[in-house]
Amino acid sequence: MVRAPGPRNEQARGTLALVAVALLFGTGHHLTKPLLAPQAVALGADVVSAGVVVAAQGVGGLLAALTAGAVMDRIGGRRVMAAGAVVFAAGAGVMTAATSPEVLAAGNLVFGGGGVATWLAAQTLSTVARDDASTSRRIARVSTAGLVGQLCGPTLGGMLADAISVRMAFAAAAVAGVVLLPATLAHPRTPPHRGRTTATTATDAYLPGASTRALLTRRGLPAVVCATAIATSLQNIRQAFLPLYLDGLGWSSTEVGMILSIAGLGAVLSRAGLTMLDRRLGPAALITLCLLPGALTLGASVSVESVVLVAVIVAISGFSLGLAQPVTLLQITRITAQNERGRAVGIRIAANRIMQAAVPVAFGAVAGLMGLLTAFWFVSATCAVGGGAVAWSFRRLRR
Repeated sequence: MVRAPGPRNEQARGTLALVAVALLFGTGHHLTKPLLAPQAVALGADVVSAGVVVAAQGVGGLLAALTAGAVMDRIGGRRVMAAGAVVFAAGAGVMTAATSPEVLAAGNLVFGGGGVATWLAAQTLSTVARDDASTSRRIARVSTAGLVGQLCGPTLGGMLADAISVRMAFAAAAVAGVVLLPATLAHPRTPPHRGRTTATTATDAYLPGASTRALLTRRGLPAVVCATAIATSLQNIRQAFLPLYLDGLGWSSTEVGMILSIAGLGAVLSRAGLTMLDRRLGPAALITLCLLPGALTLGASVSVESVVLVAVIVAISGFSLGLAQPVTLLQITRITAQNERGRAVGIRIAANRIMQAAVPVAFGAVAGLMGLLTAFWFVSATCAVGGGAVAWSFRRLRR
């Protein structure tokens, strides 16, 4: 007699599927990111227009984040992940064929929307586990898989760009999107959330929770949203515009990709120790460790020309900013019910994408007026001040 798989087997299968989704998404996403601004310039864009091309991904992600969380709470995360994978692959295909900055921006917009839908669903599903310790481990595993993709993506993209062409790197991202689809479908089916009341027990886990407005006023969530938005801004500038700066110094695409992969390695190390750090330091100290060094290393990375010093600074940046995603997700699990997670994670990602859309445009404008070095330090100083305020807010939550 063949027994149906138990809850533990279902959870293990789901975790494995989410790890595969995170790895493929992270690789495909970061294959293209360091190449966007240089490719936009190669297609005829100036620095300001290159910022718009980079920001298009944030706009697409914002549109997806505003709807995907609520849709997921109704139809289940598996379907949202699968639909996002299809859109992700299509966007990469458009970028591969782009012959102008406008078409590149359009493909990047679609690419960003599909990627956010898939990643939002994967992150939300990673927060569903038996207890807080299991949730922490599951989030760490899925987040680490995404970072392995971040580690491999830039180097692979740089090697493909140097050996063949930038278009081949974009085509590799499209292939990652195609393979992503069966990985999403390997996740166990999840029932949609129906009902009228807020979840308080396991039986209530699939009833609809608070509205977006109610969640935004919940104690702790605004601080989470601000923390992840600042961290995303710093990561976005580092991944998209540090390559442009290093390219101006004469670095090859392979060298730039390796430097960005070092940031991914630093983040992998920080997430590998997440459970221990969370237990010993707590969320307030972790957010401080994340945002303040993350902000200062952005400016420092363009203030030196030594390959060794840039690598060390970027590694510190990767370690610090790598804490942002798992720490904020853990906080969301502690202040929301399971049936509210999709919407709450959607709010978090929407804030990320607003910053991802706005910051590159502002960065490009400042760089066009005052130069790249000034723009890097402007973002660095602004995020350091904001990070200090958010860290203080987290400390107040413990009182």
